[in-house]
Amino acid sequence: ASLLATCSRDKSVWLWEFVDDEAFELLTVLHGHEGDVKTVDFDTCSSLSEDDLLVSCSYDDTLRVWGDDGDDWSCRSTLEGHASTVWDASFCATSNGARRIVSCGADLSVRVWAEAAPGDASKWVQLSVFENAHNRPVYSCAVSGNRVASCGADDALMLLSFDVESGALAKLGRVDACH
Repeated sequence: ASLLATCSRDKSVWLWEFVDDEAFELLTVLHGHEGDVKTVDFDTCSSLSEDDLLVSCSYDDTLRVWGDDGDDWSCRSTLEGHASTVWDASFCATSNGARRIVSCGADLSVRVWAEAAPGDASKWVQLSVFENAHNRPVYSCAVSGNRVASCGADDALMLLSFDVESGALAKLGRVDACH
């Protein structure tokens, strides 16, 4: 099925299924965040499991990993570690298909998370934190291979090297006043 996820200031995530090229229907509404939901991202990277997973980021300083339980979707895990709003997150995978999530937030950090046991989305651990990636809140992060790009309210673009296996992040470069 082709799915679409939307999020809102009402603290919810809505999952939609495309019925055909012109129609879609609401599958379910996910509740659990205590603040505005800022973004959502499906795992399209991992080949380790048949699980459909979705991550959501919130004003409540958490990420939530949601999974399809066959009949409905439920929260598999709540990831805590950011000190303020989590603005964005992206799934990526190791060479053997193990899942990773890269997140960023108003605490100026970029973080890497991993399933505690590969293929089990019920428990995640924080692998690394790149503190003070920006001088103001970090609004967006994107993963491409062994690179993470982030941008934030300081109008800067930060490029980090990323060891997908260990989760280690290191500064490669920064472009100020790029927006």
